[in-house]
Amino acid sequence: MTEAGRILLVGDSAVGKHQLLAAIGASPASEQSGSAAAVAADALLRLDTKYYTADAHVELRHIDQCASLQLSDGAYETVLLVFDASRQPSFEAVQAWFEGAGGAAADLPIRLAVATGLHRLTRRSDGHVDKPLWLAEAEEWCAEQLMEFVEVGEEAAREETAEAARGGEGASGAARVREALEAHMWPGMRLKAAPRHGAAAIAAAAAAEADEAEAAAAAALRQRQQQQDRQQGQGAAQANSAATVPAANGAPADGQAAAAAADEEEFSFARYLQAPQAAAGGPGSGAAGAGAGAAPAGGEEAEVEQLERLFAQVAGHRERLAALPDAQRREQAAALVMQLMAAMGLEEEGEEEGDEA
Repeated sequence: MTEAGRILLVGDSAVGKHQLLAAIGASPASEQSGSAAAVAADALLRLDTKYYTADAHVELRHIDQCASLQLSDGAYETVLLVFDASRQPSFEAVQAWFEGAGGAAADLPIRLAVATGLHRLTRRSDGHVDKPLWLAEAEEWCAEQLMEFVEVGEEAAREETAEAARGGEGASGAARVREALEAHMWPGMRLKAAPRHGAAAIAAAAAAEADEAEAAAAAALRQRQQQQDRQQGQGAAQANSAATVPAANGAPADGQAAAAAADEEEFSFARYLQAPQAAAGGPGSGAAGAGAGAAPAGGEEAEVEQLERLFAQVAGHRERLAALPDAQRREQAAALVMQLMAAMGLEEEGEEEGDEA
């Protein structure tokens, strides 16, 4: 049988030990039929969180039964000191036992001092509980012992509700006690399945990034085709206008049409694939570029073939990206997108728009 963690709950009479067990979800060991834990524990606590499940055995002890009990042997994962906030002797009893049992030097991952009975304390005119001086000193002692001080009961529940209404964060009362117990790696804990972790998650992320790259390339292709259609329409309209309108200042009309056509040709995607520097206005552009004449008739076919090759590369990258480490996979996916943008002229367009702005 898998070993379970052990919780020691100590307190004087009439301090609400059983009520606390019920509030944190523990059940009497006698109700666990056929369980060997019924002999070794007074109650069983099942911790079922988002990440794991675990069982803890709770030993309930009256303070008078703990005279020979020591904490230095590491037998317990947790110690809960329960006392009545309206009765100072109930706190002094658990305080003296904890110090005498070596609690200060003990290996106790979870230490909680639980104050009950706050509803029996007097109230100030503003409605808040008037805590006695000894209770404030008790909180200081808990801080020195690296022990968390938690108030539970009806009064603590009302304070928790008021704090939640004011937008406060964090649990309190019995909910805080259970929360503290859940924030621990218990012996025998059983981790829950996480199908999106590990290689499966990396492969899914790589596939998603490849899909995004393909979608970006397709959108860029549509944008380029729309731009070319607009350029062709504008060139045809300018050619028709030049054929019918007389030339200004004696300049030939066909010369104006040729200049407009040269401007349109300067940003042709086919020219960019053939001569990137000339298309971008670099060395070899200008008069030399104009003297080269119009783009070859097969320029659009070459452009389509180029894009088809790029899409084939994107499809081939999907399996390769899935096998890479996370950092390298993201870097390669980003580089692929930049290559697509550069090949389709989107990077230069963005720079030109920034210069115009």
